[in-house]
Amino acid sequence: MVQLLKDEGADPNITMNLDLTAMDLVSVEWDTTRSQAVGLYKMTYGVKVDTDEVEAAHPLIMEILNSGPSVSSEATTESATTDSATTESATCEPESSSLPAHMTIICEPAKIYFASDLSSNVQENFKYGVALAQERFGNYPTQIMVVGTDRDAMLDLANTYCTLKEEADQLWYFKDKDECIMVKTREETGHDYPYYLRVGLETIENNLPNSGSKGHNGGLEYGHHEFTWAYPVGLESTSAEGYNTEIIAISHEWWHAFQQAHINPLYNCDGNRCQNDRETLESLMGPMSFVEGTAVFMEIIYGQELNGSGVLRGVKSIQQEYKNRYKWGASDMQKCKGTSIRDITFELPCRQAGYNWGMWASAYLAHKVKDPYVFETNYYPTLKETKDREEAFQKTFGFSTEEFYSEFDIWIKGPESERNIVIPSIEVGTGRAYYP
Repeated sequence: MVQLLKDEGADPNITMNLDLTAMDLVSVEWDTTRSQAVGLYKMTYGVKVDTDEVEAAHPLIMEILNSGPSVSSEATTESATTDSATTESATCEPESSSLPAHMTIICEPAKIYFASDLSSNVQENFKYGVALAQERFGNYPTQIMVVGTDRDAMLDLANTYCTLKEEADQLWYFKDKDECIMVKTREETGHDYPYYLRVGLETIENNLPNSGSKGHNGGLEYGHHEFTWAYPVGLESTSAEGYNTEIIAISHEWWHAFQQAHINPLYNCDGNRCQNDRETLESLMGPMSFVEGTAVFMEIIYGQELNGSGVLRGVKSIQQEYKNRYKWGASDMQKCKGTSIRDITFELPCRQAGYNWGMWASAYLAHKVKDPYVFETNYYPTLKETKDREEAFQKTFGFSTEEFYSEFDIWIKGPESERNIVIPSIEVGTGRAYYP
């Protein structure tokens, strides 16, 4: 079995975030962890063997192992238990760069801090989901705080956050650690820890299948990307209703790290401290519908990749995703009649259209150049090089942002048959998106 995977291009010594090597696949009984590992091999290396084929072969391999001579320790790769989220192999080499830390690929796993009331299932599944996103979109320096549903545990997590800032000599925005804790636990603001606590409690109260809120919270001046998550209830079990959604949604937030990893808004750097020009960052990121629309666009493609490679099963079809997003976006836009998608902001009542029709806008652009991966492989690398959003846009798509929004605002209201041509096709067996 190890040879079978190796012949398909996989590295039999790679260690997954669940401490699973190819040798481990045949060493114990088949379970969900092994199924996920084969799926990850498929996605990472383009392995064409189906998960079902490997599972079907497993009893025979077990019979051979149990009746044959023991395997030499020299032929195995010993796995080490780790609390980090990583799919990296021993050959990982950090990117050599003079760029700021938040723009640099590293080998170290994401630093994830969980509220103490979160179950071990949630923690392990969350780390697995983060490792998948890292593997797919780039391992940038990251700090993630996951809030649960217990207030005391939330307060402890805030203390952890501020202790980390104190130890790194990064209490720049606070008088001291106590003020840091006070700010992170204030009730009246939108996105401090009590907000995420409330969202988690509402998730339970309303019997929702997955997390109600998560977000990229900046942190670039600290040399990393900071995220906060509300209780990811769908990760309580791999068979939970919201499991697929939770795993896929991690990529949405990771995409925001990818976006900002291609922008340098920092200045006046002195030692380990820089100032963050938020005006420059927002200008280069572009309209909310572009920021969130590309995130949803890539999130949906990523879900198809995970489904096609066998990492996940039963992911909603891309056609159904687009149909739903169009319907929701049309309903959202009724709240802001006459508004261009370019002018949608988080403050407007139609803000969700920035996600739903923003995704359609991204598909329109991708179809224009017949490349579903254009944002990942062309637009953002060009933005990184030019440091000019309009120039990067025109170089990538061949027309101006003004021309684009004028076209799109009319096109999106046209016949369904014309709209649907921008939906990417999905390759069977890999889940990769393409335009015929």
